[in-house]
Amino acid sequence: MHVQPLMNLACNSPNCHGDNGQTKLTSWIGVRAINVVNQPGDTNCGLINVVYGRQFHVPVNLNDNHRKGLKQWVLDSARNN
Repeated sequence: MHVQPLMNLACNSPNCHGDNGQTKLTSWIGVRAINVVNQPGDTNCGLINVVYGRQFHVPVNLNDNHRKGLKQWVLDSARNN
């Protein structure tokens, strides 16, 4: 799964994790720095809670395929690939 293009599309805008001082999600280090995925395989992590609407966050424009892909990436150990 190619997660970075999706992160760039949905998360790294100037109003979110872009140029406003928040940690950018443009690298594995950035994703780990803000605990987007706490542990590989943890589908109760911040990323999954946000994309499925279980945690308050600025709305993220994702479709069901995006959500399923991100969840599968987390289940597959959220590797830096």
